[in-house]
Amino acid sequence: MKKLYFILLVFISACSEKEENMLDASQIDFAYSRLEFRCAHEASSLPALNMEADILYRYSIYLEKLKGKKNYDEIARYYRIAAAHDHFKAATNLQFLLSTGKARTPDASKETIDLAEYYVAKEIPGAYYDMAHYLESGYGVKKDVAASRAYFRRAADMGSPDAQYYIAELLSYVPNTVDVMLAMYKCAMDQGHKDAARKYANYLKEFKRYQESLHGYQTAIRNGDLSSSSRLSSSFQSVPSSDELYYLALED
Repeated sequence: MKKLYFILLVFISACSEKEENMLDASQIDFAYSRLEFRCAHEASSLPALNMEADILYRYSIYLEKLKGKKNYDEIARYYRIAAAHDHFKAATNLQFLLSTGKARTPDASKETIDLAEYYVAKEIPGAYYDMAHYLESGYGVKKDVAASRAYFRRAADMGSPDAQYYIAELLSYVPNTVDVMLAMYKCAMDQGHKDAARKYANYLKEFKRYQESLHGYQTAIRNGDLSSSSRLSSSFQSVPSSDELYYLALED
């Protein structure tokens, strides 16, 4: 498995910029000949939350949703207390407030990275996903795109729907990876990821797997994707089979 991760991070890194340093077919085929993905759902990897910390987390969410000017330092305070009691959702939201400068802190990048590393050590899938982005951008750490891909893949294998979607997007540029790409989109879709559901449906429609595509669009709609709602509405309007954009073999 370690060999697989190494091959993946090297070659996906090279393919992430489509126009630059494109690999030839033999290299790509070799890199992905043994690529596998087993769907895991994030919920199965997450520990139970401290209920008192969860109250503080939910209160912070409430404060963020209030209309008008917001006191992000106060919001961050409650997130910090919750995160200090192993509330990983609070830690993720706190990292966003710190890294975007909304909440004050003596050293935003240090506090952000310390939080990410703490929860990576606790094997939280979302923490691997967060750290992957920091490594990709160089925020608070030395920029290392290859390492970021390994973190993204680890997060995806642990069940992070965001990471599964991210890796699937990268694979969409790489030949001979369709099965793995679709498996990742579907796994993310089944966890409520609306963009993954839409992409899954789009690809299956191209492959004329219309019933599965319809299910994907319906799932995307349930998850709040307005684009899929509009597309599916048009598909029900007796479109001809030659209409590649909207045809889903639906009965009148």
